Amino acid sequence: SDRGMTEPETDPPEGVLEQLQALADQGHAVAQFSLGFMYANSQGVAQDYAEAVRWYRLAVDAANSASARITRSRRR
Repeated sequence: SDRGMTEPETDPPEGVLEQLQALADQGHAVAQFSLGFMYANSQGVAQDYAEAVRWYRLAVDAANSASARITRSRRR
């Protein structure tokens, strides 16, 4: 099934995708959001809405976790 996937229209600079992937795999919310954007908009990767949603959800979870840590540390 195609699931609405298309070939990438633009490629990011050399090495950017690999760096974002490594940071996203470590739980960095901004990198996860960036990968979601890239998959949603066919930026250097084949368009894949399911993969975009997966990365967006991970980014929200990571950001919420970071926010909770900051909030707890301010209460001390």
